[in-house]
Amino acid sequence: MNDRPLLLGILTITTVLLAWLFAPFAKPISVAVLLVYALWPIIRVVERGLSHLCRRWNRCQPFTPLIAASATTLILALLFFGPLAYLAISLLGSIANADLPAFWATFKGWLASPPTLPPYLSSFEEGYQAFIQTLYIWTPNPEQLQRVAVAVGSILGDAAVSLGEMVMILVFFFFFAWYAKPLSAYLQALIPLSPIYQTRLAMEVMRTLSVVFMTLLGVMIAQGVAFGLFLYFYGGGYNPLLLGLLTGFSSIVPIVGTALVWVPVALQELIRGHTGGALVIALYSYIMLAVIIDNFVKLLLLNSINRWVGGRERINEFLIFFGIVAGLATFGFWGFVLGPGIVALFVATTRLYMTKES
Repeated sequence: MNDRPLLLGILTITTVLLAWLFAPFAKPISVAVLLVYALWPIIRVVERGLSHLCRRWNRCQPFTPLIAASATTLILALLFFGPLAYLAISLLGSIANADLPAFWATFKGWLASPPTLPPYLSSFEEGYQAFIQTLYIWTPNPEQLQRVAVAVGSILGDAAVSLGEMVMILVFFFFFAWYAKPLSAYLQALIPLSPIYQTRLAMEVMRTLSVVFMTLLGVMIAQGVAFGLFLYFYGGGYNPLLLGLLTGFSSIVPIVGTALVWVPVALQELIRGHTGGALVIALYSYIMLAVIIDNFVKLLLLNSINRWVGGRERINEFLIFFGIVAGLATFGFWGFVLGPGIVALFVATTRLYMTKES
C-alpha cells in the first residue's frame, strides 16, 4: 500500500492549520526571521568568541548558542527596540499633554504678521514673504484640523500596537537565534532543493540583508547622534535625546527623511523670531545630515559592511529604495525590514536560477 499520498494530505492539512494558528503573529515572526538573517554575522562572531573562551571549561560549550542569542537580543534591544519604545512613549505623552488649539492660534498669528529677514538676507525678503502668504492661505481650517487630529489618533493607535509587536519580535528573535542551526537543518531536509543551492540562496539573502540593515542602523545612529548633539549645544529648550531619536528613526523614511524633524525645529525658531537660529539649524541639518552622513558616511558603511560579510554582488540601490517605500506602504513601520527582505529573496532566487540555467 502506498502511504505517500495520505502522508502528503495530512502534511498539507497540518501545514494549513499551523499557518492559521500563527496568522496573528505572521508579521512579528517574519520580521524576527529577517533580523536573524541580517544579524547572523554578529551572532557568529559572538558564538566564536564564546567558543574561544569556553575551551578551558568544557561545560560552557553546550550553552554557547543560548548565550550568543541572549547577547545579540540584548544588543538589538539596546540599540534599536529600547530607543524606539522610549520614542513612542515620549511622543504619546507629549501629544496627550500638548495644547494644540493654543499652538495653532499662535502659528496662525505668526503667519499673519511674520518677522522680516535680517538686512544681510534682504534679497530673499520678497520670496520669503510670498512663501509665508502661501502657507497662510493653505493653512487648514478647524474642520480640516479635526480630520488631522483623527488621523493622528489613528497613528498613535498603530504606535501602541507596534509596541506590542516589538515585544513579540524580540521574543521570536531570541528563540530563532538560539535554535537557528537545528531549524535550518530541519528546513533543509524538507525543501526539495540541492543542499548546495540551499546554502547559496541562504548566504545570498543573509549578505544582502546584513548590508542593508546594518547600513540603515549605522546611518540612523549617526544622524540621530549628530542632530541630538547639535541641539544639546544649541539649547533653545529642546529635548536633544527625544529629537535625536526621532531624527534617527525618520532617516528610514524615503525622500523626506530627517527633514521631518529639522524643518519643524527651524520653523519653530522662525516663529520665535530667531531668524538666524533657524538659518543655522537648516544649514547644519542639510549639510551634516542630508549631504555628509546620507552620502559619504552611508557609502563608507555600505562598503565596509559589504567587505565584512563577504558580499561579492550588491543589489541596485534603487531596488532597495523602492523595497523600503513599498514595505512601509504595505506593512507599516516594519516594512523597512520586510520590504528589502522580500527584494533580497527575489534577487537571490533569480541569480541562483540564472546560474543554474547557465
